[in-house]
Order: sequence, then C-alpha cells, then structure tokens
Amino acid sequence: CVLVDPGVDAVIALLAVLLTRSCYVALDSSFAVDRLAFMASDCGAGVLLFGPELQGLAEKVASKSKSGLRLLDTKKAALCEDRFVGDLPSVNEDPFFIIYTSVSR
Repeated sequence: CVLVDPGVDAVIALLAVLLTRSCYVALDSSFAVDRLAFMASDCGAGVLLFGPELQGLAEKVASKSKSGLRLLDTKKAALCEDRFVGDLPSVNEDPFFIIYTSVSR
C-alpha cells in the first residue's frame, strides 16, 4: 500500500513501485484509520510505503491491520534505490494495472 499526500512524493512513490514491478493500493490519508487498516488487510498488502509526514497514521494503520504490514518510509526507501532497480526480464505474468475498490457499509 502507498500512503502519501498528493504531490511530487506521491508521483515518485508510485513510479518506484512500478519500477520494482510491484502493484500498489493507494490509501487516502483522509480516510479513517479503521478503513485504511481494513483496505490494507483485505488486499493482502505486505508493505506500507508512507510519506514521513504520515508516520503516525502509518503506524496506527499497521497496528490495526491483520496482514502484518512492514512500514517503509519514502525517504529511507530512496536511499536504497540500487537494491531495487535493475534489468528484470519481462514475463507475461507481470502486473500492469490493478484497481482496488473498497465499499463503505
């Protein structure tokens, strides 16, 4: 999951996710913590990539999520760029675009 406010950091975070051939669920920081935690659990997310200004919210979401989220700050992730970017062979099973919808009850 990606939890960043709209802006340059959001674009960079989403590009980084795509460069690592991952998929993401964008989380809106204006949603309630319980809803964000449900979305993270429901989609089976393993990592929550968050902007440093949202660390407190990210920690709350991770503590309520049932998917065992690992927290990853965008600023710290940027320092590890050489570990993730490389020449990966393209295969037919590569994810391209996934839309996750959450229904309010």
